[in-house]
Amino acid sequence: MKSLFLYLVTVAIWGSTWYAITFQLNGTATQVSVAYRFALATLILFFWCWLRRIRLRFSGRDHFILMLLGLTLFSVNYVLFYEAEKHLVSGSVAIIFSLLVVFNILNNWLFFGSRPDRQVIAGAILGLMGIVLTFWQDLRTLNSGSGSVLGLVLSLGATLTASFGNLFRSCRPTLSECCTEQSYSLLTLCYRERNSLSTGPLATSDHFST
Repeated sequence: MKSLFLYLVTVAIWGSTWYAITFQLNGTATQVSVAYRFALATLILFFWCWLRRIRLRFSGRDHFILMLLGLTLFSVNYVLFYEAEKHLVSGSVAIIFSLLVVFNILNNWLFFGSRPDRQVIAGAILGLMGIVLTFWQDLRTLNSGSGSVLGLVLSLGATLTASFGNLFRSCRPTLSECCTEQSYSLLTLCYRERNSLSTGPLATSDHFST
């Protein structure tokens, strides 16, 4: 019963994040919106690490891996997803992201020689089919217009980027998950804020529109 409850909570939180992204598409530059999101996440995780006395010292190799995780899992892919949701409904973007399972299987096979067995392949296909059926009406709204196609391409690029991030994560599985999240969230904030300030969106976009 506890496992079922935790699963339902995870699904509810994960599913709602795609819709929540639309609340940040209010004219604010995408990079700034992502930076705001992870600024809050960074503060929360810093506080959590402080409460739990979690060690925040890493080797040079660990810092390099964390940099790659920040760029692929919480920076480039989020910017691409935010841009994609300007052209597609959130349900369609979520469906496309479900291809992450397929990308992970293919990338692990390609880069690590980890050939999936039939059960893994069958499970990935069944899971993907279930999500597609759930949002079938959203998928039917896709058309050949440039906006829909661009949204599809951006979503696929974001999903592939996240898959590479999972590959990088597997290189250092001993890193504390909480420490990892905190570290590359902070990296994302710094990277995106620097990018945003250098291009001047603070002066050209309406950050407080409603």
